[in-house]
Amino acid sequence: MVLIRVLMMKRILLELLVLAAEEHPRVILIEDAQWIDPHSWKLLSDIVENTTSMLLFIGTRPVPHEQKDLPYHTFTCACPVYYS
Repeated sequence: MVLIRVLMMKRILLELLVLAAEEHPRVILIEDAQWIDPHSWKLLSDIVENTTSMLLFIGTRPVPHEQKDLPYHTFTCACPVYYS
């Protein structure tokens, strides 16, 4: 029951974002993305795949070697920016 609710919520959120992006271009800024769980990364990936009028900025700290299994690499237009 909980899984069904989670999947429905994800679908509704994705549909709302797609509809909003069709009306006007949108920008989403995600900061401290190193704390995002795999399900949220999947949602971000789905947003990128299903919208054409949305710019998504994801800010994260450098990923330690032991965390390379996180899905940062799923985003094809990644552009690392380093600042101090």
